[in-house]
Amino acid sequence: MPERIWSSRLALRVGVSGHRDLRKYVPARLQIRLRTILKEIADAVAVVARDAGPYYSGGPPLLRVVSPLAEGADRLVADEADNLGWELQCPLPFHRDEYKKDFSGKASADEFDKLLGKAIAILELDGDRAPESSPYETVGRVVLDHCDILIAMWDGKPERGAGGTARIVAMAQTRGTPVFWMNVLTGEERLLREEWDGEDRFLSPKTIREIVGRLLLPPWLKERREKVKYQTGEYVVSMKTGKTILGSIWTAFGWVMSIGARIPDREEYRDETLADPFRSHYQAVNERAKRIAGMFRGAFLVCYTLGVCAVVLALLNSVLGSFGWLIGELAAITVVFGLVMLLRHNHWHDRSVECRYLAEQFRILRYVYPLGLTSPRPHMPAHNRHADVSGSWMDWHLRAVLRRTPMPSFVVSPEYLDRHWRLLRREWVVGQIVYHERNHLRLGAIDDALHAFLWATAALAAGACVLHLLPIHDMQIRPWLTLFAAGLPAAASGFHAISTQGEFRRLSERSEAMRASLEKFDKRLEKHEQRGQLAMRNLRRFAAGVAQDMLAEVVDWHVLNITGPPVYP
Repeated sequence: MPERIWSSRLALRVGVSGHRDLRKYVPARLQIRLRTILKEIADAVAVVARDAGPYYSGGPPLLRVVSPLAEGADRLVADEADNLGWELQCPLPFHRDEYKKDFSGKASADEFDKLLGKAIAILELDGDRAPESSPYETVGRVVLDHCDILIAMWDGKPERGAGGTARIVAMAQTRGTPVFWMNVLTGEERLLREEWDGEDRFLSPKTIREIVGRLLLPPWLKERREKVKYQTGEYVVSMKTGKTILGSIWTAFGWVMSIGARIPDREEYRDETLADPFRSHYQAVNERAKRIAGMFRGAFLVCYTLGVCAVVLALLNSVLGSFGWLIGELAAITVVFGLVMLLRHNHWHDRSVECRYLAEQFRILRYVYPLGLTSPRPHMPAHNRHADVSGSWMDWHLRAVLRRTPMPSFVVSPEYLDRHWRLLRREWVVGQIVYHERNHLRLGAIDDALHAFLWATAALAAGACVLHLLPIHDMQIRPWLTLFAAGLPAAASGFHAISTQGEFRRLSERSEAMRASLEKFDKRLEKHEQRGQLAMRNLRRFAAGVAQDMLAEVVDWHVLNITGPPVYP
């Protein structure tokens, strides 16, 4: 994996939401306190850069503010951040000319143009003035999708309209985004309650350093308990790609065992016109995930197969009386022990699960990021907290890449929406439907074949036992009956072990359930297109739903594989 893909430049994004009219709240005082908070954030990032320098790429930290540039708080934060050398990213609720109709006059519009000209990314949404459109709530959601900390300049009162600061703050708290609340009435500054400690606190420099550290520090630097050992994930840098002998054995096994299954082909669809900043990350991690998974699966397949061979070779020695069979048995056992040691030393099982989770997160981002969305957070049930990926190196690396990547910059037009609707439906949703249908049929066929062989060998073993009970006087036949009576049950056990370790039936049923769920999304997408309801807010909602379903399936797969059947045969 190229070093530039693994190591991301240190970055932090601060979003803003607040009142438009700050004149009655002593703007000069707010400006001074805001400047202090932004400097304390920058100082906290500098501490992280010192402590975690080797785990980020070179260059000074990137500090970005995400602001829709509405009058009042949005512009105050943007202007102060710009004065401190921060980068500016601007999601707008409308196209810019329409948005200017919200401003108080020409001076305000000129100020807007001046700040907008400094932005490194501008996302002009397709909001309209209809009440159901909720353009300000949509742009508020985009701000939350692209910020790590939200500064709320707000009086603390309930919202007075859709997309108000109270609503944005509530959504931020639900997501677990830290909210730095500047109470414009009292001048009090607090860190609002969030998921890390469950209580509000005064916004002190110490609190800011703690929050920034929790966001940016790698998990193995944040965790101080000696008994917990975190993987850093750096193994992906030196890992090779391409086919392996064990992976080829697994591929050949799957092909042979699924012969006769009617598996449909997929018609490829690709639209290369959309921005895709995560393709290289996805391809790099996906190739490594496939390589490690192939080696792990091939290893346990070879181990179980050689275990059966060792039993048969021992029996052949008793039947034919040649030391050559014992040498073959010893060789089989040696290979099994060697593979087990490789599995333990290289952690193929754990690493295949880790890389697959990260690859699927990047796959999701490739389709949702052009809509201004970000990667969804995994939701872990209480009984699965022991396998929570939110504190893993994978999630840290994913968030580091996200923070470094600029917000998508484009004007949402009917042509863009139509193009992205086709990409979402044809390549992503339909592509995943076909994948899960193929996976369901292939894994089901493999499981059926394994059980067919299991019952066949068990029946033959029973037949050999019955023949053993008959008065057969040919002494040359009886040793062979012993071979079949003892060797065939070992083969049946091997088929059962492979079926259990591979979990083909369970994974087949999971793919069938995912296919059914995705088909519902596909029908809804088709209906909205037919009704002429292609709007950014609708596509974002559908894409977020698909992403959440897919991530839930990946996280569940991650938990089951981490706590599943014995890894080492």
